[in-house]
Amino acid sequence: MMRVSDLEPGGAAAVRQAFRSSVAPRGTLPGGVPAPEVLDAYEALALDWFLNEPSPSAVGTLRDGQGQIQGYALVCVAPETFASWRRAALVRYFGRITPLLAGRPSSETALFVLLHAVDHVVPWRRRRADIAELPSAYLSISAGAPRAATLRALAEFVDDKCRSAGFDRWAGEIDEPSVPVTSLETLATGAVSRTPSRTLGWLKGENLDRLGFVRVVPAPTDESPTGPLAWIGPLLDEPSHARPA
Repeated sequence: MMRVSDLEPGGAAAVRQAFRSSVAPRGTLPGGVPAPEVLDAYEALALDWFLNEPSPSAVGTLRDGQGQIQGYALVCVAPETFASWRRAALVRYFGRITPLLAGRPSSETALFVLLHAVDHVVPWRRRRADIAELPSAYLSISAGAPRAATLRALAEFVDDKCRSAGFDRWAGEIDEPSVPVTSLETLATGAVSRTPSRTLGWLKGENLDRLGFVRVVPAPTDESPTGPLAWIGPLLDEPSHARPA
């Protein structure tokens, strides 16, 4: 049985490396984008709340036999506090990124800034109000990891953290390729919201969707007859739609 462990002391560097490997698997960004400045700011926005701040959050990692991270979960159980931090972090992020547009930036740099701005504004405008009151989690699965088993193990880790904090549901997100049928959809019992993951897809050279869902936290002994993931409802206030062929 696969089991996700709480992040051990000193383990933040491994999570940051896994994040960078997923963003820029070849270690480079599209031509013309100043990689160190962009990646540092991008990483800080995504990870600093969970790895740097003394925050009400949890990080779970799933490792293979060689100790390499196969997947991780970033869990926040203080929605209002996180939302406040996130607003300030976005100001800091764009404060670091927009100077790259001064002078005559490359078209790739300008496109990166535009895509990332759209990725934040569109979901924020369409996000369901009741979701804002739920704990949240971002799930990441490394290439080559057993997808269904890793997804289930990460979800169960989040379940435990949310249950301990007194919540019965949580909102999750994961970035997935846009074409293949995913383990998430195969195991879902309800709708899954989609928005294009423009920035990450462009950086990786893939068509990606960000899938949003709400999950009911099962009782500790509940084997849920509808399947191991019992997902319910979309994350965004919009009808779900089938993955394009």
